[in-house]
Amino acid sequence: MEKSEKNIISYAVIVNIIHIVLCLLFYSVRLLGWSQQTVMQLIFFSVEILIWFIAGIMYGLGMKITKIKDGLLFALISLLPILILTGAGAIIGFTSNPEVANWAEFFFLGSAINFWHRPVILLTKFLSNSAYLLFAVNIGILFLVSSFGVNYAISANRMKNKRKKSRKDKEPVKESNEATT
Repeated sequence: MEKSEKNIISYAVIVNIIHIVLCLLFYSVRLLGWSQQTVMQLIFFSVEILIWFIAGIMYGLGMKITKIKDGLLFALISLLPILILTGAGAIIGFTSNPEVANWAEFFFLGSAINFWHRPVILLTKFLSNSAYLLFAVNIGILFLVSSFGVNYAISANRMKNKRKKSRKDKEPVKESNEATT
């Protein structure tokens, strides 16, 4: 495995761990009875978006990314675990006998999927038709936000390089002492 692949995976693991901690915080707040308040839901949804945006920025700056495709790859690899889990849950949910598989599916996949997608509960007010539609919207939002974070870092790196280049161009050329002696 190359160094860049290891770094993508390490950044992806870190952002997923931070996301899980956010979900744990949401469940802790839920025990206090505050999770039904729209303000708390908005705060957690905003924090979720902020976490993924900052993760994209940190990856882009830490790896000195210069290509947009690297940012898209980071977003995809970061979301790959939940994509696989949500996809498997959807396939099992749509293809299995609902009378037999509901409880087994819930305890096998559904509880983990619901836990990971908990900060997006605010969107249930707008997308109440299908849980998997809500999950797809959440994954799409996080993909875009983390990609935007990496692209922001790419533009910051370019601006930094332009400033360095313009400083070098403005510095006066020092004459050597050998020509005068």
